Amino acid sequence: MLFQPWARRLTPRSATRLGLVILPIAYGLIVWGAVQGNLVAVLLGTVAASSACYGFIYLGGLSGVLVSADASASQQATQASAGYFLMAYLGFSIPVIVTGVLIDAVGHTLALTLFGLALLGGVIMAIILLRKAQ
Repeated sequence: MLFQPWARRLTPRSATRLGLVILPIAYGLIVWGAVQGNLVAVLLGTVAASSACYGFIYLGGLSGVLVSADASASQQATQASAGYFLMAYLGFSIPVIVTGVLIDAVGHTLALTLFGLALLGGVIMAIILLRKAQ
């Protein structure tokens, strides 16, 4: 919530890109703090991840979807935002479940590292796709 006013002032693409840059750094800080037992690092990483996900990526993505759906066409905008929320909730849920299963299978450090690598790969692909769409 703290970063949403800033995200609103950016274009949808810029807000999304900024969030995508912040997210892997924040995740790295959270994991490092968790593995090292450093609560301050975990809390700082959580604030940064929150700004990335709920501030920049969420608002930038939703704004971009509504622009693409032609916000003046009410039915289209409603369907587009419903689809966006469905994908957002899947995006918030599935990684947590997969990481939990991985932790049980291979332990905390390796599971968090594997998820971090997958996150970084996804971020790089998303940034490339955003550039191509320009």
